[in-house]
Amino acid sequence: FERGIGNWIELRHPDGRSWAVRERRTGFELRIGEGEDAVIRKRASANPGAEVRRLLREQAAEGFVRTGQ
Repeated sequence: FERGIGNWIELRHPDGRSWAVRERRTGFELRIGEGEDAVIRKRASANPGAEVRRLLREQAAEGFVRTGQ
């Protein structure tokens, strides 16, 4: 556990795609895919909480749903 890093919020699409996001102190991380094939991207943001909420709304509009954690 590293200070300033939130837990992954994981989503899955009915077609099997997976997507996750987590907030960091100065931005956020995206994880696209699973396992060894997953791609992780780090992005800077002045307001990471708002950006994460925006991304979650976008993914929900595309059919992704949160997985049970």
